[in-house]
Amino acid sequence: MEVAGRLAAELEADRESGGTEAEELRACAAAEADIQARLREGAEAVTEAEVRAQQSRDRHEEVGAELARLAGLLGLAAGVELAQVQVAAVLLVWVQNLIVVLALHAVAYWIFPRLKAPISEPPAALRALVAVDPL
Repeated sequence: MEVAGRLAAELEADRESGGTEAEELRACAAAEADIQARLREGAEAVTEAEVRAQQSRDRHEEVGAELARLAGLLGLAAGVELAQVQVAAVLLVWVQNLIVVLALHAVAYWIFPRLKAPISEPPAALRALVAVDPL
């Protein structure tokens, strides 16, 4: 009987020990569930950030492709060369001089007759410009 009592005491001690360990396991399982929930939230935030970053990269590529297409249409694919800039500058100076000369002649043909000052007939190219008398 002494053996049975000793075994019963050991069994009771094991039950108490098992109950304590079970409580510790339950606490660990709850802590693990909390950690898993936080990891899921973090993973979702990372996924959303990755999606936004990829969308931004896609937009960047689309804009770059559109700019390249427009540059090709405008003949700027290789960049602007010095000769192109020089030709554009000469053309702009020529157009500016033409506008100044035409404006000066138009004003002269409007003002000189009012001042009773003699002036020759305008060239054929300017007759249409000075024929309208807004004053």
